[in-house]
Amino acid sequence: MTELDIQSHEGPVDDVPPSEVIDDDSVRVQLDQFFLACNSFLGATIAGVVWQQGDRRMIHRCSRPTIAEPRANDPIFSAMLALKEANVFPNILHIEEFQDSVLRNRALPLKTLVSCPIHVPGVEGNGCVYVGTLAEVSLSTRWVDRLQLLSGWAQFIFTVYLLSESQVRLTDALQVSRVQAHTDDMTRVWNRKGILQLLGREVSRTAREKLVVSVLFVDMDNLKVINDSHGHAAGDMAILKVADVLVTELRDSDAVGRYGGDEFLVVLVDPERDRVQLVADRLARALNSAVIEFEGIEIRLGASIGVCTSSSDQPMEPDVMIAFADEAVYAAKKGGRGRVVRYSDVIAGNA
Repeated sequence: MTELDIQSHEGPVDDVPPSEVIDDDSVRVQLDQFFLACNSFLGATIAGVVWQQGDRRMIHRCSRPTIAEPRANDPIFSAMLALKEANVFPNILHIEEFQDSVLRNRALPLKTLVSCPIHVPGVEGNGCVYVGTLAEVSLSTRWVDRLQLLSGWAQFIFTVYLLSESQVRLTDALQVSRVQAHTDDMTRVWNRKGILQLLGREVSRTAREKLVVSVLFVDMDNLKVINDSHGHAAGDMAILKVADVLVTELRDSDAVGRYGGDEFLVVLVDPERDRVQLVADRLARALNSAVIEFEGIEIRLGASIGVCTSSSDQPMEPDVMIAFADEAVYAAKKGGRGRVVRYSDVIAGNA
């Protein structure tokens, strides 16, 4: 340990945010117990712990709530965080470079600060524990040695806190990545992979819970005409409109995904088989009355819908359901487009 070689540090800048407040109650309680130990065993007037990540993020807590939260470029905190071993800051009230620090508080005329670094493996950043006293303290005293011993306690508390925080951020990032991997880039509904996985889960669930799962195969009737007559920009607008209509007309518990090109799959799970026909008819009316405006021209949209239903007493695999719903939508187009046809009607010859 060596006496601190004071370096010049810039004062606070308005656009640097203040330190973050730890919002975990159990961590706050543990740190408060650490501060009490510092006060009891060291006779400290103030005790604190700080962690900094990058140039702008600082996490801080101290035993004196009246002390303002420091910013990431606070000169005293910057000096403490730059050190690799325990050090003394003597007579901080008389060091000009420290005049803008929140610890230069004339209501709390500290004579000496002692800091000790802490490290959290696997977490970016660096931190330290610090204590301040109204008395002069020498590096050779047991006072400093005791702080080094106590710093292990604070390091353990911060290790648990920061690693758990990192795990939450990692989990959130993985969740976002997972959603993005299953979302259609254009329409922002499920993509083919996403809707197929969801259908597989729902088929398994309905078998256990005796529900009814249905696939609605929605196929736009006139996308090729729109592309040929008005260009692919108009065609993209039409696809977006169809996706918007489907999302608007369905419940939050229903699911819609883009199966490919101008084809969409809707997955409905319901205890009532009759609801499927009502939903399909409502979607068909909404889609066949939908209009987009492109370069001053109104373009009417349209779609045909094929329906296939699976239940616990008549179970089907997801790929079989999609194939049957596709066959039903083909029958709907063949019979005049803009229609809803159930696969059961195709089998019965009533399509």
